Amino acid sequence: MIAPDFRQCAPINLKDPAKKFIEANHGSELFTSLSPALAEVEAIKKELCSAPQYKCDPEQLKKFTDLYAKNYQNSMLLNKYFSFGTGNQ
Repeated sequence: MIAPDFRQCAPINLKDPAKKFIEANHGSELFTSLSPALAEVEAIKKELCSAPQYKCDPEQLKKFTDLYAKNYQNSMLLNKYFSFGTGNQ
């Protein structure tokens, strides 16, 4: 098996900046409804940071594949309200 190379990552603090942005632009009700998704994104990101430790374990890689898919799904949900990255959009 060829072990894939992973990028280095670190856990993120998404909740605080997202709360400030969402409440300022969309209201506190929307933040309340998006809070579970934001918490899940933070938890998944924290777990995905450990992926390089398991890059030679097929069972763990399957788990991480599912986590990456769930992370993408949550990101697309949140992308309706604000974009990710450093670009000016």
